[in-house]
Amino acid sequence: MQHHGVKTRLLDWTESFATALFFASSSWDDNNGITIWMLNPLKLNKKTIGGSHFYTTHKERYREKIAKNTETPFPTNSIALHPIRNNPRIVAQQGVFTVQGNTLEPLDKEFDGNLIKEGILEKIDIDAKYKKDVSIFLELSLLLRSPNPGDFCFVPQ
Repeated sequence: MQHHGVKTRLLDWTESFATALFFASSSWDDNNGITIWMLNPLKLNKKTIGGSHFYTTHKERYREKIAKNTETPFPTNSIALHPIRNNPRIVAQQGVFTVQGNTLEPLDKEFDGNLIKEGILEKIDIDAKYKKDVSIFLELSLLLRSPNPGDFCFVPQ
């Protein structure tokens, strides 16, 4: 998976469907659909490190809960992390993260591509013909409130 088209080990997610839809549709053109990925973080962590917890990004807790249970400081496969909500953007966007494992494979390819089959990862493709419906949904659900504090909200038309 990529963030703004660039491969990254730290991928930000949101716990809000409307926020995910907002960002997925912000650069939507009239000819192509968009994709939203949904992740069950507890199932991912259980599969990766054996614990069905949503781990914090607090350094000492990370070492205590994750690093001691793996052979290296980073697990081989991706893990889900719940950040400390000390940033207005993280709060507004209901942000969470995955840290890509040492395999450097896209998340949907990890575990031999079985995360979708096991209900841990889900891909939702939205056809371009629904662009106007998505815009209406965003206007109603976001009430013209930007997921970026201090910014005006842009809803694709």
